[in-house]
Amino acid sequence: MNSKKKVRSPARLIHFASKKDDPAVAYIKRLRLGDITLAECVLAPNAGSAIGAKEATFVLHLGEPLALDWQPPGSDNMRHRRILPGNAHVHGANAPFWQRWLEPATPLGKPPGVLIS
Repeated sequence: MNSKKKVRSPARLIHFASKKDDPAVAYIKRLRLGDITLAECVLAPNAGSAIGAKEATFVLHLGEPLALDWQPPGSDNMRHRRILPGNAHVHGANAPFWQRWLEPATPLGKPPGVLIS
C-alpha cells in the first residue's frame, strides 16, 4: 500500500455508554458511573475505516501484541505501530481517524479489554 495515499471511508463512532449493542464491540462488562463508562470488551477486526468514539476515551491494552495501521486526522501519511501490553491511548470525543487492525483487539487480553470513556 502506498504510504502517502489517504484512505477514505465513512466515519464510524462507537457509543460506549449506549445500552444498544454495536456489532464492532463485544462487551464482557459495562458499568456507568455518571459521565464515565467502564467497559470490558473486545473490538472486532477492522479492515480499514475511520473509527472513533462519541465519548473521549482512555484505552489500556494488556492483550496480545496487535499490529495497527493508522492515519492521524488531517494527515496523508500512513503509520504503523505494534500495540504492546501496557500501551495506553487517549483520544477526544467525536474525532474519528482511519485505522486498521486485522485481529480482534482485546485491550485487556484475558479477560478482554477495558475502555474508560
